Amino acid sequence: MKSKILHTMIALVLIVSVSILPTASALADKMYTFNQDITCYVSAQGEETHSGMLPYQGSCAVHPWKPGNPGSGPAQFPFGSAAVLSTSVPMYPGDTYLSVFTILDTGDYKFIRTPFFIDVWQGTDNSGGPIWTWCWNTFGMRKSDVTFYY
Repeated sequence: MKSKILHTMIALVLIVSVSILPTASALADKMYTFNQDITCYVSAQGEETHSGMLPYQGSCAVHPWKPGNPGSGPAQFPFGSAAVLSTSVPMYPGDTYLSVFTILDTGDYKFIRTPFFIDVWQGTDNSGGPIWTWCWNTFGMRKSDVTFYY
């Protein structure tokens, strides 16, 4: 009997503890949500991102801290931060969809896109190649709310 009461009390303490712990968004330093441009890009085989890591499907680029040349400064959000879209977007060749991306790169150095756009990496290719063409013709430019966790 005492064992059942003890187990019940432990279970209740665990349930209450889990329910009052902060959520992932509450643990993030900051977060912003905007209706932003979503584009996609490709890179050459073995080309590292501005974070020094190789890109992968699930990584993305954001604006640098200020307009300038590639690699002229840090990204708007720290590398490794999460960009979460309110809608999923297709990944090449179009049979997979993702909505959570890791920021590893910078892009749109002249700030032509919306202030907090993201550029989703789609694969290794050259200008005019099949993935590059798919980015232009199929993915195009989309809009989504983006929440950044960093």
